[in-house]
Amino acid sequence: MAINGFLLVNGTLTSSSTLLTVGLSANGDLIVENAGSVTSQAGLDIGDSASFSGEVSVIGTGSSLLNTGTFVVGDAGSGSLSIQSGGTATTSAGAVIASSAG
Repeated sequence: MAINGFLLVNGTLTSSSTLLTVGLSANGDLIVENAGSVTSQAGLDIGDSASFSGEVSVIGTGSSLLNTGTFVVGDAGSGSLSIQSGGTATTSAGAVIASSAG
């Protein structure tokens, strides 16, 4: 599942069989707030493409990002992860920050 543009999650979003990418073929923003939750079982790639950027923000108590696959922030493109005001981000697979030079 690719997020190119803006997606606000106040409820639940689950990506089980496909990699969740933010900023693949356009700039992408994913905001999780108001106790919303995003779960990615196949992995999360923020800033996948060299031409575009990806931003993920997890804001507020009870808001969560859970990842059990690969977790990359700043792959070939620019990526950012922001956790604010009691939000949480958890990955069980480890994380890669700034995967490619550029």
